[in-house]
Amino acid sequence: MTPTYKMESRQDAHHGAASMFQQLYHAAPWIRCALQSTETEPTLWHLDTTTVGVSIDRLGTLLEGLSLDALVPMIGAASRARQLSFIAGRVASEMALRRLGLIDEIVGRDPTGIPLWPTGWCGSIAHSHRIAVATISEIGAIRSLGIDVEDVVDRVALQDVSAICLLESERQMLTHSADPEVLATVLFSAKEAYYKAVHPLARRFVEFTEVTIEDLDWKLQTFRVRPRRSAVDLIEVDGRFVVRDAAAVTLVVTRDREQGSPG
Repeated sequence: MTPTYKMESRQDAHHGAASMFQQLYHAAPWIRCALQSTETEPTLWHLDTTTVGVSIDRLGTLLEGLSLDALVPMIGAASRARQLSFIAGRVASEMALRRLGLIDEIVGRDPTGIPLWPTGWCGSIAHSHRIAVATISEIGAIRSLGIDVEDVVDRVALQDVSAICLLESERQMLTHSADPEVLATVLFSAKEAYYKAVHPLARRFVEFTEVTIEDLDWKLQTFRVRPRRSAVDLIEVDGRFVVRDAAAVTLVVTRDREQGSPG
């Protein structure tokens, strides 16, 4: 049985608001010709989505000495690193929109901080300490997207990820892995991406232990997320991943044809 979800009708609450590009050009005119230099090599490819990466370090260098509070008043009290991450995510999303010809569209933000995408489009934003990524697609065959990026965990963090986020079958995968830190990062990131993709549909918090990552293929860079038998309202989906420069990027796409977990 396919779970039935009700997608919220989101009004363009951001209508009339300035894009992040416009705000940056106003606050730092010198950045106009240099902003494209912050774009990183595409981190992950998918035929049905448009994904853009932005280097937070490069963006930080361009904006060095400039107060960011006015650019991100909603998180004006946050650290500069957090502000840069937020700006980089919005820059990446607007770059993706422009690549699709949506030059006048922006990504808004609801009161809870969830991105508001232009009508008829879905997307997802993520960032690590070094890069921000955004992915977007037209709603149709694709219902929702979830993207995540994580720096590869160290041995200490590996223990926490294993204890809190993984099931016993996934821990067994670690014991047979030549690089358990990388594998643990991919498994954790895949679950984060799954949550982002499913949350707009299920409208509830999804625990790490409600789903398991299976059929992880390092050559094809694919995996499958399967809900456990008790999670009857969740769906089984495929995902893609890439590991590069000590970071893992994962992408989950939900489609109209996705069926509920057979249990």
